[in-house]
Amino acid sequence: MINRQNYEAFFLDYLEGNLSKKEASILEQFLAKNPDLKTELNEMELFILPTPDISFPNLNQLKKIDLELSDLDNLLIGQLENNLSPNEQAELNQKINQNPTITKEQKQYQLTKISPDLTITYPNKNDLKKKDKKLISIRFFIQAAAIFLLLVAVFFALKEKPTHTESPIVDTPTNTPSIKIEKNPKTIKQIETSTPKNSNKTKLIKPSTEQQV
Repeated sequence: MINRQNYEAFFLDYLEGNLSKKEASILEQFLAKNPDLKTELNEMELFILPTPDISFPNLNQLKKIDLELSDLDNLLIGQLENNLSPNEQAELNQKINQNPTITKEQKQYQLTKISPDLTITYPNKNDLKKKDKKLISIRFFIQAAAIFLLLVAVFFALKEKPTHTESPIVDTPTNTPSIKIEKNPKTIKQIETSTPKNSNKTKLIKPSTEQQV
């Protein structure tokens, strides 16, 4: 059924002549009930261009014609391309002798072959050659990167390794008094003497050879 939601599709079918008589009658009844849409249909009719009555009398000339080469054409083309066998060459010579006008066609075929002008030379031929560029393989870059990373790792490992050096022995000062020993032939007398401050060394005095009274 036609309604205000799908009327545009019916309008297009009506303008293109695709509606049956029954559908056209239903459309007219719909327009009678919706006169505002009839104006829209009339405006859409303005966009339809009339079909011009143009005819082409020689339609057969537009068709593709399959051209078949005759035996003579095949012989002439074969001679031009140096593809004739001795028997075919003898057959072509016989036809030319029987009909000298074939030489005209033979010349026309020969004009289709272009021969290069060997007098024209290019002095800089070496510039036209493709030069092979030396490409460094990706394997070389991988090896170089691996060696570089190894050297960096060794460098930081040696830098962070602690060095063992012998620290000098320093005499720590103490206030321990030293003992002075005097020795004589009869008695050994210990004499405690005071030592200077910040000295921890014990002085040993050799016994004198002289007797002390």
